[in-house]
Amino acid sequence: MDVSTTTLFKHFPAKEALVFDEDAEQEARLLAAFTAVVADTPALRDYA
Repeated sequence: MDVSTTTLFKHFPAKEALVFDEDAEQEARLLAAFTAVVADTPALRDYA
């Protein structure tokens, strides 16, 4: 499906809203999951 950038940003104020969508609990879960992966992945640990 193709969606123009203009259309996308009419529905989402920033690209972060595509993932986090102003839900603090969801954001916390995603960050916790990423942190767990980073802790176990040496290639990612340097960028956390």
